[in-house]
Amino acid sequence: MTANNGAIQPFQPPKPYSYNVSVHEPRHYDIYLGERIESQSEYQELFSIFATASPDDSITLHLNNFGGDLYSAIQWCDAIRTTEAMVTVNIIGACMSAGSIIALAADQWRVSKHSVMMIHAARGGQGGTISEMKTQSDFDHKWVGKIMRDYYQHFLTEEEILEVEKGVTLWLDADEVGERLDALYRDWE
Repeated sequence: MTANNGAIQPFQPPKPYSYNVSVHEPRHYDIYLGERIESQSEYQELFSIFATASPDDSITLHLNNFGGDLYSAIQWCDAIRTTEAMVTVNIIGACMSAGSIIALAADQWRVSKHSVMMIHAARGGQGGTISEMKTQSDFDHKWVGKIMRDYYQHFLTEEEILEVEKGVTLWLDADEVGERLDALYRDWE
């Protein structure tokens, strides 16, 4: 790619999100988080929006997402849980893996008619000596168990969480997700 002056410009890959902001007070942000959760460094601009939003502002996070980076999902959840703005997650299509964790951190939800949520055990890779891999695996199992209970409690039963930890993948259609979110909301009131 070249600029008008003939200098070669580096390729800039597209961002894994887009957003719109209302210019009126209070502000409303529409954030579109599609396809995959990338590294947290991709979302610093959006995390700043969450950090600086006022109690009068609102944020709608539109999710059509196949999951991705767990560490980034944790930062997304922290941004959602600590913002002063009201956060609504609009689940459209796929809400899978790390996307489901992000969705459950919201204050309220909208689930489109043909959405799907998928929840599974964390995936990862490791290297090193056998004893190092075992140590990391034991730690990851304990750590991910805490994450599962933090984000999925009241949405999944303890039996379902244990099944997921054993490797079972849960698939929920829009009606099942909606029913569970309604019950979750009632539990919070």
